[in-house]
Amino acid sequence: MDQKYENSPQQVMLVHRELSALEALRVKIQTELEIPVTTMIKDQEVVLSETYIPSDFLK
Repeated sequence: MDQKYENSPQQVMLVHRELSALEALRVKIQTELEIPVTTMIKDQEVVLSETYIPSDFLK
């Protein structure tokens, strides 16, 4: 049975064995701010999804 990968620090730890700072930041942005993150660059620049529309915008 395959386990679905969840974007949570606990699942990141299980999958990668070690929680990198960049991965932790990506997970935090995606889960707490609900902003899709496409890429985390090595120099810690965050590239957000271009199709992101804030939920406040839709109200």
